[in-house]
Amino acid sequence: MPNENNVFAYLFKNDFRMNTRRMLTRAWMWGYFAAIAVVLVVVTAVWGGENRFNPRYLLFICFGFPFIAFGISYSILKREWSNGTVGWWLTLPYSRSKLLLAKLAAAAAQAYVLFLIYFIGVLLLELFNVLLHGNAWSEIGEFLTVEGEYLFVVLVISPFMLALGQLAATVARTKLRPLLPLVWIVFALAGNGFGWLNVNAGDDGRIESIAVFGESAAAWLWLLIPASWLIASILFAGAVRLTRKHLIL
Repeated sequence: MPNENNVFAYLFKNDFRMNTRRMLTRAWMWGYFAAIAVVLVVVTAVWGGENRFNPRYLLFICFGFPFIAFGISYSILKREWSNGTVGWWLTLPYSRSKLLLAKLAAAAAQAYVLFLIYFIGVLLLELFNVLLHGNAWSEIGEFLTVEGEYLFVVLVISPFMLALGQLAATVARTKLRPLLPLVWIVFALAGNGFGWLNVNAGDDGRIESIAVFGESAAAWLWLLIPASWLIASILFAGAVRLTRKHLIL
């Protein structure tokens, strides 16, 4: 066992490594991703120069990223029951808050790594499009600006969904399980964090920016970000309390 100063790092590393290893061993999943990547390269090569396909369209997939963050956080905690290790995990000589925080951090790290890989992949596809079809190099700068805005939004709204995913996994194993449908309703409504941001499109139909970065963006849009972090901390505290008082092994 690690000493007290390295407890969190040890727990985080263990959760992150186990979940990442599990993901990497799914060869069929990587086969699908590789096939999709090949299709996108071919589509860009054939239709990219005619503006019938633009890699920027792929940024709309970011609307689903908060749901992915929820799923990762949910699965990391649920795995303790699936593997039959929940009893061992709960008897570790550490506080429930530290145990859950390590899992939350591991889920966040894995989600952010996946998101970053996706953004890099789309950027490379845009670079391929510009090089192949002789588009203006200024398009790369414009794309980086828009992509940076999307990445920022994904990073700041994910903590809420990560905490909600952990709470859902906890509620599912407590005496409060009948309330789980309410959690799923919140999941469905809050997952579309991009819904309140909207997208500004230029006259040519291209994505220009996310509305929160626009000149006319309302102040309340920015206030929603720290508000969501505050709610995320409350959800985390709720999950900690449930594991202390109401958990069913």
